[in-house]
Amino acid sequence: MIVSVDSTSKLPIKRGEVTFDITKDNEEVVVALNYEYDTKFGPVGRLRGPMLDKQLSSGFEGFLEDLEKAAVAESV
Repeated sequence: MIVSVDSTSKLPIKRGEVTFDITKDNEEVVVALNYEYDTKFGPVGRLRGPMLDKQLSSGFEGFLEDLEKAAVAESV
């Protein structure tokens, strides 16, 4: 699954793309994600890259946790 981000008001990102690779390993679903983005504010925005990576990783982990909870609740 690929999600494209055209703009955001909360993060200094002009555009971005997240790829979710969903596979099944025996009985376990494995989700790998890869993201890339272009920052706003030129070189100053690029300096914030490590902080943005941390924020994005945390946000995606929360998204996947919520998705897992919803899937478990749906299957009960």
